[in-house]
Amino acid sequence: MIGLLKKIRLWLSRKENIVIIIGAVFAITAIATPFTILVKTGWNISYDQFDKLGVVGDFFGGTTVGLLSLASIIFVIAAIVMQKEELALQREEVRKTREEYEVTNQTMKKQQFENTFFNMLKVL
Repeated sequence: MIGLLKKIRLWLSRKENIVIIIGAVFAITAIATPFTILVKTGWNISYDQFDKLGVVGDFFGGTTVGLLSLASIIFVIAAIVMQKEELALQREEVRKTREEYEVTNQTMKKQQFENTFFNMLKVL
């Protein structure tokens, strides 16, 4: 149980995960809002009311589109934050790789000099 709480705390410590949760809350709210309004008003849809379904569709679209758009914007922001962090990690990795190449290049130059030097000694 304690291990699970640590994993959850670690997961929530990342900024993008909080943003994803906020976006999910907006998406769930967008989907639940029209149904909640219909239940609270006591309006039951039956086969006899097929001619009113166009109005119901407009109602669902009008109540959900704004919140779903907001949720999608929040998800895009979360993706941008994740890409920013990944790009920073990639830049750090490229910097380390460049440093390693420089060390390898210096070592190869030294080995080449030593090889040439000892070959010249063999000739003499």
